[in-house]
Amino acid sequence: MNAEAEVQLSSEAGAAPATSHVFYAPWLLLSIGLPVLAPASYGAWRAGRFIRRSRVALAQTVVAEAPDGRHAHDP
Repeated sequence: MNAEAEVQLSSEAGAAPATSHVFYAPWLLLSIGLPVLAPASYGAWRAGRFIRRSRVALAQTVVAEAPDGRHAHDP
């Protein structure tokens, strides 16, 4: 959404014309986009954290097992 405004200023420096454009923020898109983006970003962060912790736990499980398939702490 673009808007144009016309302004007349008087100056002692001269009468050179100047223009300016004013851009309005798309508040509707921002008000919808940010609440959608924030939970999606948080969910992606949590999923990545879950995957990293799962890989660590699986690696610890593999290390804890003996070559014959028994756990290392079994007699």
